[in-house]
Amino acid sequence: MAVEWDKQRNTLPNQQRMPMWDDSSTSNEEVRHYEQYRRSDNELTCSNIKVGTVIKNLWSIYLLYGICDSTIDLTYYDKTVAWGFSVDSTFQSDGDPFYGVGLSFIMHEGNLWNTLPVKAGIDIKYRRFDFEVDTMDTNGTFYAATLDEIQMALLLSADTGFIQPYIGARISSTTGKEHYMNQNIPAPFYDKGYIDYEDDITWSKNMGYVIGAAYVVKEAVSINVELRFGDEEAMGCSASVRF
Repeated sequence: MAVEWDKQRNTLPNQQRMPMWDDSSTSNEEVRHYEQYRRSDNELTCSNIKVGTVIKNLWSIYLLYGICDSTIDLTYYDKTVAWGFSVDSTFQSDGDPFYGVGLSFIMHEGNLWNTLPVKAGIDIKYRRFDFEVDTMDTNGTFYAATLDEIQMALLLSADTGFIQPYIGARISSTTGKEHYMNQNIPAPFYDKGYIDYEDDITWSKNMGYVIGAAYVVKEAVSINVELRFGDEEAMGCSASVRF
């Protein structure tokens, strides 16, 4: 069982939306798009409980549940034949719930230089995040998203006694859906007359790296600190107990 805290920043880069082109013989020229895309810079500060079980000292299966304080900086760009716009919106939300499940497996155990115990393993983690910020009544904007995140990490750790450092490489994928409305920007090609954008998010095959260390307080109690970079900039810490 563990208590974890994590702060991460990442960017979901420009994603071109491919709207259906209107028939030029039957529609107004203004509604035919040249280009339409979205991007966002995201900051998530999360706290969660992790509960798992170890099988034969090789496998570990665990569940995650927690909350996140989220800041989403969204850019939405749309250009038609006649005109276009780019709008930036910031959404902040507190106490968004998330949950997840993970699996770890030790692939190899051995000794480096015949003296230093080392382990190589893999960790696969899935998390689902839900956000919603409804400020239509105060400033005419709305944002909601559901994100599914999958991370797979290959890790190498060493046992030096009380300190157990580790390094690794990760690959991650984020998919989901988002809904963005902005009454302040006229957009006649939407039925409501303003921005009412809803579409899928796909961000996959992203490489990252991790470095960290665990400090063994007692045989069954440890404190862990790690840094992640590449696909995201993040730091995290946790305290865990085995029984």
